[in-house]
Amino acid sequence: WHCKLSLAQEDQKRISQIERDNKKLIENLAAIQRGPARVDCWNECLHRRSKSDKQNRKIMTITVENHGLLKKLDNSKPTYDQKKFEMEWQARNLVIKPTNLFSLAEHEAF
Repeated sequence: WHCKLSLAQEDQKRISQIERDNKKLIENLAAIQRGPARVDCWNECLHRRSKSDKQNRKIMTITVENHGLLKKLDNSKPTYDQKKFEMEWQARNLVIKPTNLFSLAEHEAF
């Protein structure tokens, strides 16, 4: 008898706990239906989304700045005379070539 009585008491306690929880839930549901709309659970993903939005804005700002710099580069004129540069480069190459030929001839002799 004693075991059956204690099992019945435990079952009764569990049932009464479930009934109390159900009563609280019903009261909460009734309060939600009666009252104004409230948010009781905030989505944490919104914070992450705002961080990515901030990164996207920063990337867009950099992209706009880069396009501005590209336009400046496209519209700029050269600051040196290309013909003068070519003539100086060829003059330097003429001086370098004979010394290279001389050093090659020395290596072949040894």
